[in-house]
Amino acid sequence: MKRNVLLILLFLLFFSCCKKNNELESEPNFSDIIVGTWVNIQIDGQQVLTNESFVMQLKPSKVQMFSQGVTIQENDHQWMESDQYTYSIKNKNIIIDGKNALDQSTHLEMEVVSVDQQMMTYKVKQLVVNQIIIPDNHLYTMQRVDKSLNSDLIGIWYGRDETSGSADTSYKYWEFLSNGNYNYYYFDEDIQLWICKEDNNGHYFLYGNLLAANFTNNLPTQEACFMYECWNIQIDGNSMDWSGLRENGATTLFSMEKVDTPPPTDYSKRILGTWVNTKIDNQLVLTDNAFIFNFDEMMVDMIAKGYVLDENNRLWQESSNFIYAVSQNVITIYGVDAVGQTCRMELRISDIHNDLMTYSVQKLELNGEEIFDDKIYTLQRSQKDCQFDIVGIWKGGETTEGKAQEHDYYWEFLSNGEYLFYYFDESVGHYVLKEDNNGVYYVYGDFLVMNMNDPIDGSIEGSNYEGWNIQIDGNSMIWECLRVQGTMEYSMEKVPSPPITR
Repeated sequence: MKRNVLLILLFLLFFSCCKKNNELESEPNFSDIIVGTWVNIQIDGQQVLTNESFVMQLKPSKVQMFSQGVTIQENDHQWMESDQYTYSIKNKNIIIDGKNALDQSTHLEMEVVSVDQQMMTYKVKQLVVNQIIIPDNHLYTMQRVDKSLNSDLIGIWYGRDETSGSADTSYKYWEFLSNGNYNYYYFDEDIQLWICKEDNNGHYFLYGNLLAANFTNNLPTQEACFMYECWNIQIDGNSMDWSGLRENGATTLFSMEKVDTPPPTDYSKRILGTWVNTKIDNQLVLTDNAFIFNFDEMMVDMIAKGYVLDENNRLWQESSNFIYAVSQNVITIYGVDAVGQTCRMELRISDIHNDLMTYSVQKLELNGEEIFDDKIYTLQRSQKDCQFDIVGIWKGGETTEGKAQEHDYYWEFLSNGEYLFYYFDESVGHYVLKEDNNGVYYVYGDFLVMNMNDPIDGSIEGSNYEGWNIQIDGNSMIWECLRVQGTMEYSMEKVPSPPITR
């Protein structure tokens, strides 16, 4: 009897072990092998159109990124990314929850059919978007991204569409930047100049050899709309090929070569506006040493800067006695400056991007004498105009770290370009108006310059000026500047009236 019981127990133990082993074999652990970036290449065994590819990136932290082309609204089709997902693994299933790029709640259950280091296939068990069940019985095949081409792509490429029968085989330039943006250049036959398509909405995404690029299609015969295109790219040194399978079943082909510089373009429209010098040789300039260019559509250039008149006098002055001309990327400026000097300069623009302009001096003559200048200048285009916001009375003072100020100052900015300055005079025990202030101010976007007689106590006769970068938010204003001694800051509030003076 005991022998029979022992046999039964051994049988049950063996059966239990076999069952556990079978369960382990039927429930593989995908947590390591699925980690990575996967690009969709087939649906139901058929190659997908390149524009209809999508990308999944599964991270070890159980965060998932999903990238694809989406239709936001009519005439607005863009490639977008969302990493607002988490995922979990159960048996053969990957369960994903989160929000897509359109902020729609999404629940996806994937049943993995097969997976290895290179390929993964899966079926959709359930897809719910904004609580609506989306039927999907397709079989998806994904390919793992095993090589990054990001650094190889960055640079300037020159090439054309080489698809058989293409309607446009003219050469183009693509300039891929490290920040994910790109510039696109085409040759305008009518004006015989290269043009940088400024409103291109140019942003690109790269997943292995899948390149997705957003752009604006606004041909003269079409309504402007946002679009995207996807390409399979191959880069071999300085050569690059693109291919894309399109809806008509044809494959579109582009071929290009890497070049050192973009084409020379017409900058006559791109330079319009007010520009403030911010750097010289890529080093920040002292705020007082900045200068201003203002290019208008009448080909008149206003130049403003600080002048050293003599040992005790420095003065900010403007001159609109300049005219300019643009030939591709060279600006020629000729005129008389604020102190009567005849000036001629040729500036070669190396880049205009994101409201920053960089140029070098090709030639500079002052009163007929040639001046050597090999510096690289960077200017910032003024965007927000503070000219009207600054008018009024402001109370405040220096708030630089480590600086203490017992009494506030008052500045009263008048609409005629003059200002009044009030300070607390310890010798008389009340605020006084600085009568000999010579108070004239200039505003260029968010750059403020003030002429004055300095110092406050009047112990030294002479004129001076100060430049500030300003920010105005309602009734609050902040001034910042870079001086020899470091960064300075002033803060102030708008008040209804100046101080009481006796």
